Amino acid sequence: MSFLCYMQSRALRTTSGMSGMRNAEAAHSETVREVYTVEEAIECIGFGRFQLKMFVFAGLLWMVESMEIMLVSVLAVAVRCDYDLDSWGESVLTLVMFVGMFFGATFWGVIADKFGRKKALLIVSICVSLSSLISAFSPNYIFLVIIRGILGFSIAGGGQTVNFYAEFLPIKHRGYTTLLVLLFYVCGALVEAVLALLLMGYAGLNWHYFLAFSAIPSCLFLLYFKFIPESPRYYLVSNQIPKAKKVLEQAAKQNGKSLPPGELVFEKESIMLHALSGDSHSDTEASDSEGADSLIIPDENVTSRGKLKDLFSTKERGITTVLLWIIFFAGTSGFYGLILATTELLAITDELKTENVTDGTYLPCIDHKSIPMNSSQCQLLGIDDYIKLVWVNAADAPGDFKYLFIKGEAILFLGILLAIPLIEKIGRRKTMAVEFFLTGASFFLFFICPISKDVLTAFVFLVRVLLNGSLCTLWVYTPEVYPTAVRGIGLGSSSSSARIGAMLTPFIAEVLLRKSIRASLGIYAGLFLICAVCSLRLPIETKKRSLEDKA
Repeated sequence: MSFLCYMQSRALRTTSGMSGMRNAEAAHSETVREVYTVEEAIECIGFGRFQLKMFVFAGLLWMVESMEIMLVSVLAVAVRCDYDLDSWGESVLTLVMFVGMFFGATFWGVIADKFGRKKALLIVSICVSLSSLISAFSPNYIFLVIIRGILGFSIAGGGQTVNFYAEFLPIKHRGYTTLLVLLFYVCGALVEAVLALLLMGYAGLNWHYFLAFSAIPSCLFLLYFKFIPESPRYYLVSNQIPKAKKVLEQAAKQNGKSLPPGELVFEKESIMLHALSGDSHSDTEASDSEGADSLIIPDENVTSRGKLKDLFSTKERGITTVLLWIIFFAGTSGFYGLILATTELLAITDELKTENVTDGTYLPCIDHKSIPMNSSQCQLLGIDDYIKLVWVNAADAPGDFKYLFIKGEAILFLGILLAIPLIEKIGRRKTMAVEFFLTGASFFLFFICPISKDVLTAFVFLVRVLLNGSLCTLWVYTPEVYPTAVRGIGLGSSSSSARIGAMLTPFIAEVLLRKSIRASLGIYAGLFLICAVCSLRLPIETKKRSLEDKA
């Protein structure tokens, strides 16, 4: 490995065979040096102790975000009863969080590109911790709506952790380890479901205690930032090359490896052109107050960071951006819709039992029998419903973890574990297309009615498996397709697009669903089929592709 690293990092020299450059070589031979790029350094460092530390950091941040998202579905039902709300009031509580996420996602993307990944994530984590904790002490409905909106704005920045983590990874390990990080999102939803079962199910506590306990992980997570460095790729595009080299040296030391010989540069092509141009002033710029000796070649594009227009700087990138916005809009809308619809369908089943319409074991065809949407319909979830939520969220987990909740039955589904080999064998685009198509097709299972509670839970279980794999692949692909200078706003703007669909979700998954299961869930089926088509139309495949840096 060290020999390969050395060969990759050989200096860009003018050769004697290049007759047109002989004079330039003679005049500037003193500027010839051994150099290497960040990409070459990361490949030499490999995947080791340092990346494992970043893996845990990224995973825990995703887990915190997942807990807050899962919390919404349980909180909405509890608050509806506590504050005597109708279904519209319940939907507003969910809607305001998505509105906050819409404005926050792009905002935090710009902050991450302009001021650094670590700084952005630290501010995000502080805001999430405070707003989550304050939510537990909400004195009334209006205050709760406002603070949940602020929480939504804050937590939208959590997605930048995927960019942050990907920028430390060698090509060989980037795809599957990013998918494994996203499994923490599954764990977060599962932990929140178990917490709801214990606190609101068995202990019978109200939602204030539920929110307070849910805020603890986000508060504890702040301690982790002490051990995390800034992204070397951010330092690179912000002309802080000595700091980038320092982070790479730290990573190499923790992995027991050595950096390539020579000096860290932005890109070798710039060094070649610079050396041949006769302009040698870069040598004086290579050192700073810290005494670094890295070559720094000023480039106006290096400092162009976090600008929305750069997402359309080329035809190929513009098409990619538009298609990703569509996929994020449709896919995330369906993801949140399924979460909200699950608790809503369980609640409707219990409400029908209290009205003596059914015995509470099945859901009738409510396309033909509307359920009145008024405050008298308030029905808190029971212990059995919370247990079913745990089962449903366990559908996203791999292997033996599910057996704890499925009574030992060996039920294996595709999901994330299938996505891990697929993204390296058939590529990111085809993996998304296949799983989005299967997700959309599976939604038509809900057209069967009447349907028992157990069968309903099994259908949701299946859809969650397929949906989780396709969306996680999308989150792997997006950081890979954009260069470092706009990676934050690229992911952030895509996430903002997703929140537009999520804003509509409460009215589809909570209000319309009470009128017609087929109309509500049929919309989501169509959206996922659109995602499958758009995935195939993406112009760039990122499998085994190096991360770019310049916008």
